[in-house]
Amino acid sequence: MTLGYIGLGKMGLAQVERLVEKGWRVVAWNRSAPPREAARKVGAEVGDTVKDLCQKLKVPRFVWLMVPHAVVGEVLAEL
Repeated sequence: MTLGYIGLGKMGLAQVERLVEKGWRVVAWNRSAPPREAARKVGAEVGDTVKDLCQKLKVPRFVWLMVPHAVVGEVLAEL
C-alpha cells in the first residue's frame, strides 16, 4: 500500500521514517525543501508539490496530514 504524507515536521518525519522501516511506500511533501530532502534520505519518495504527490499515488489515494490546525483547510483545498 502507498500512503501520501503531508507535513514533515519533527513528528511527521519520524512517522514517515517508521512507516518506511515497516515496509510502506510513502510519498511525502512539505512546503519547505529541507524536510523533503530529509524524507528522501530515510527512503520516502518525495513530491515537489501537492499535485505531484497526488499524481504519484494510485486511486484510491490515501493522504495523511500532519500540519498545524491553522492550515488544514488550505491544504485540503489544495488536495
